[in-house]
Amino acid sequence: MQELQQFARVIIWLDDARWAGDGWWEGWDSQTVNGLTNSQKILAHWVTYVADMRMPARIVWGRGLPVLAKIVADYNAGAPSSGLLKGYQEEPIGSTSTGMKGPTLKVTNPPLEFTPRYKWQYDQIQRTLELLDDYGRSLPDFMKSLVQLYGNAPGALRRLAHALYILTYANPRDYPKEKARRILVPDSRTELEADFQRWDRSTTKGGQKRLWAALRDYLKHKELRRCLEGTFIWPSQYLDLSQLELPGDIWNERFTDKLLCSLAEGACIPTRTDGGKPLNSATLARQIYCRIKSNNPSTAFYPEQLDVSFDFASRMCDKRLCDICVFGKNEAARFCSEPGPGRLCAALLITCGYKRACAAENCPVRSGAGSSLCKSAEANS
Repeated sequence: MQELQQFARVIIWLDDARWAGDGWWEGWDSQTVNGLTNSQKILAHWVTYVADMRMPARIVWGRGLPVLAKIVADYNAGAPSSGLLKGYQEEPIGSTSTGMKGPTLKVTNPPLEFTPRYKWQYDQIQRTLELLDDYGRSLPDFMKSLVQLYGNAPGALRRLAHALYILTYANPRDYPKEKARRILVPDSRTELEADFQRWDRSTTKGGQKRLWAALRDYLKHKELRRCLEGTFIWPSQYLDLSQLELPGDIWNERFTDKLLCSLAEGACIPTRTDGGKPLNSATLARQIYCRIKSNNPSTAFYPEQLDVSFDFASRMCDKRLCDICVFGKNEAARFCSEPGPGRLCAALLITCGYKRACAAENCPVRSGAGSSLCKSAEANS
């Protein structure tokens, strides 16, 4: 159990650094952002996440966001929502070895283009825009309606996640738009609650990466949170961050294979299903959180913080830099300098690419909090 506590301390430190900065990320240049209202920024972010699958993030956000932001602006300017995306499509749909590839989306002024990987991603974006017609074409207004409905109920954040799932990601065969409209209105609270209970039992089983990642951003990214708070203020009660699930992308899974599984087994936490299959990263993250929480109810650790592995695993695990890894030999501490004005934390830059001022007090690298926790590091030494 002590190893889990030490591990959580390092993860909290990394996650704090991840979200400490201000401003936007790649794709959110002045040309993209300045012309959008706060509501449009939120919707552009949401529909861009729909396309964030099996494609480099720099392409999705660097090329896709500006295109989808222009479509969102046209949508809010009054363009008919029904069949909206067809007006931007330039290429016929063709088969690929991985599924049906969609056509390229092209916009003008300036001329930009982006091709999502799968045809059904177009359908999810189109569905979202059509359902938002009932909420003034505003995703913040949609979210506000759910926060007003469930803001004082236990698990309110998960209920909001469920409604967002119905809005965009639900299988259209199970949730045609007519059904979605019916159960999302306040008068259908009983039906919505029953549907939530079914959904909530399976939400860590995978497949909801983009939902949890986007919702997380609205709570933890300073600029996006400010955009939302122009419409409503997040209630402090029942919307705690521990309700967020780990998105579970490929780097989360690799980090789980390298480190989480061995840590969990050392704490007698099952890492496989009853059928013998390995638990996915989201499920295992929730199990580890529950164990830490049971021993330390005031812990600041929660499952979604493990998404720092998106940055960490691609730099450390993929390149087998176990000697300098904070969970390996921790030789990153050799790069530490005395804190001072303008001095950046070398360990954060090396492990995750985060720029943050050096702070020696309670630094887990200087204290060696995570040293030798990773068994894979021992194998590679």
